[in-house]
Amino acid sequence: MEQWEFKYISRERNQVQDRLAKLVSESNATMQVFEKVLEELVAVVDIARATNTNI
Repeated sequence: MEQWEFKYISRERNQVQDRLAKLVSESNATMQVFEKVLEELVAVVDIARATNTNI
């Protein structure tokens, strides 16, 4: 039997995934594929990298 492990990451430390989830939830599409970093995420990714936050 597989075991699952859950780790809580606050929204503030997980901003990239939070923004992606919001973008997808606002869409009617069943699936979305992002091939490039979206303009909305560029600043968040830069901040996360600069502060060594999980992205």
